[in-house]
Amino acid sequence: MYVPDCQAYQGLLGAYKPYRPESLKGRVGTWCNKKDVFCSSRLSISDHSAYVEDELYHDAAKVIFDKICKSFGVKNKITSPHDTVIMLDSTDSMMSLIDSYKTEAKRLARETFESGGRIALYDYRDLNDPYEPVEHCNFDTCTMEVFEKAIDSIRVGGGGDWGESLLSAAFHAMKSLKWKFGSTKSMIVLTDAPFLLPDRDGVTLDEVIRLSKEIDPVNFYVVADSWLGQFYTELVDRTDGMHFSNFKNFGLLTEHIMSRYDSLPRVEENYSDELPTLEILESSFSESGEATVRFKSSSGRAMIVLNDAILGITKESEMTISEISRDAELLLVPLTNDLRGEGVSVSFGATGFGGGFTLNEAPSFIPKAPNTGRR
Repeated sequence: MYVPDCQAYQGLLGAYKPYRPESLKGRVGTWCNKKDVFCSSRLSISDHSAYVEDELYHDAAKVIFDKICKSFGVKNKITSPHDTVIMLDSTDSMMSLIDSYKTEAKRLARETFESGGRIALYDYRDLNDPYEPVEHCNFDTCTMEVFEKAIDSIRVGGGGDWGESLLSAAFHAMKSLKWKFGSTKSMIVLTDAPFLLPDRDGVTLDEVIRLSKEIDPVNFYVVADSWLGQFYTELVDRTDGMHFSNFKNFGLLTEHIMSRYDSLPRVEENYSDELPTLEILESSFSESGEATVRFKSSSGRAMIVLNDAILGITKESEMTISEISRDAELLLVPLTNDLRGEGVSVSFGATGFGGGFTLNEAPSFIPKAPNTGRR
């Protein structure tokens, strides 16, 4: 399941750092529409209420059902369409690994075809061998028979330097293939080496990741020795893929890929708009229970939240709140017209609040926080 870090570090429901703990990667599925007021940094109620019409609950139900079927040995007749590309490193150094890689690739291809999915097969080396990436079959031409004959025909050769031309090969493949809308899209890289950065024809990591996102995304899964994981961290993390050790976790690859169900492409990696920021310049608390806060917002606007209650939006840069106790929680969230930044909190506590600052009426897209029983 793919979802970007929507930068909702201090949203209406509080902070969640890190966005997805590493220990839960591959075990927890997350769906978030890109402008959802609660789980992203945008302020859209319509995106928050669109999960039913987008059938994202169906996606979650399919994942849960699939896990239950696997646990109890039940035949799962519900399938998700898969578009899976297998990218095989065929340089000389792969001599000792290529047969085991071919075996695993055949297993993945067979299960993909049986589930109604599609497979494409490429091999790559270095562009200066000279050796352009070779398309052996694509989503339209690959059958299990064609795939097996094609992958058996691949021979190792060339190479000799440290990195290989994966970026160019992956970019070329993603551009040329006809991806199916709504399918779960995967790029499986079988290798024993890092990749050239940038590649020999100038293709960069950012270009590959950007194209992956534009397509749906295409999630990258790299099968390589465990020590090579450090070279692929950014590629797999930014495409929400994984690195599999070809010795310890090799057999988990097919199971992991086939258990995934991706949502329709309503998510994005980041926004072109810069998040607004807010800085507390000075704060004080008097014996009489009066708190004064002076702050600076880059957008000139801030949402005021006191003990989970959204009071409104201010354009002022200083406020005074009276009759509060030290166990109150004041949160200031910088806003633009449709985007919020990370909130900054000041702990005071509240038995009441009063004048000294101006609050504009909160717009309709800012919902009232749930009733917590506190005033």
